[in-house]
Amino acid sequence: MYVVDHKPDPVKLVIDPPSGWKIVNGRTDRPGQTEWQFQNWDILIDTPTEIAPDWTEDIFQVDGKKYHVVVHSFGSEGGKRPGLVRDIEKIVRAETAMWGPPDFDEYTFLIHYAADDESGDGMEHLTSTQIIE
Repeated sequence: MYVVDHKPDPVKLVIDPPSGWKIVNGRTDRPGQTEWQFQNWDILIDTPTEIAPDWTEDIFQVDGKKYHVVVHSFGSEGGKRPGLVRDIEKIVRAETAMWGPPDFDEYTFLIHYAADDESGDGMEHLTSTQIIE
C-alpha cells in the first residue's frame, strides 16, 4: 500500500518494537537502530525487516565486504546454524571468485526456521536475501 503519485518520494520508517525485541534488515547500520530513511517506496518495500525477541547473528568478511547471517528460529534450529553459515560463506567466496567483489559494503542473509512449516521460500533483495525453511 502506498500513496498514489508518491512512490518516488523519500520514505522514513520508524519502528517502536516491544521491550526487548530487536530489529534488523539489510540497511541496518548499528545495533538498536529503529529508524531508516529510504530514497523511495520501491527501496523500502525491497527491504524485508525482521522484528523479533531473539535471533542469532554471525558475521564474516570476504574481499573486504561484510556479510551478516541472521537466523530466527521458532524452536531449535537443530544445531544447523554453524554449518549453514559455513556453507553460505563458501557460496559467497565461490561467487566473488568468479564474478569479482560486489558493489556493496554489507549484505544480510535473513534465515527463518519454522519446524512446523513444511513449505519453504526464498527471495533476493537489494541488500539482503530472505530464506524461509
